[in-house]
Amino acid sequence: MQPKPSFYFRPPAFNPLRFSLPVKQVSGEERRSMIAEAAYFRAERRNFAPGHEMEDWVAAEGEVDRKFARSDSP
Repeated sequence: MQPKPSFYFRPPAFNPLRFSLPVKQVSGEERRSMIAEAAYFRAERRNFAPGHEMEDWVAAEGEVDRKFARSDSP
């Protein structure tokens, strides 16, 4: 009998939803304030060139949300 090819013995797929990181809870106003500050600093780095406000805001949202996802304290 021939051995089965290795693809029959794959480990289970990694499911990132099985492992959740603790997320710090903040009020909506506190989160908005943190996003506004991060967006301001992004705009400042590009000398406040107009036309990138939404881009700055969305990037700042992601930055703040990732910061909370990485934090160990609830």
